[in-house]
Amino acid sequence: MEVTREHVHDGTRLKGLVEESSKRVDVKGVIGDGAYDSRRNFNLLEERGIEPIIKVRRNAVKLRWIAESAFSWLKRVFGEYVTAKNLKNMI
Repeated sequence: MEVTREHVHDGTRLKGLVEESSKRVDVKGVIGDGAYDSRRNFNLLEERGIEPIIKVRRNAVKLRWIAESAFSWLKRVFGEYVTAKNLKNMI
């Protein structure tokens, strides 16, 4: 997990997160919201043999329902902390 300020785009952080996680565990899949929907991120995951479970653009349908279900569950479990704007709550 990496907490950043609001001016940092989440999608640009995927490579570092995957690299750090891969040092500790065998990463099989990545769950991400629409911020991670980029060709660069999908290519990175494909090169490493990691299954992407990323919410994609409205005009794409593959795997979209999986990502939406996962983030719906996260929001139900963690409530206000998922949408927090305060850095302390984000952490």
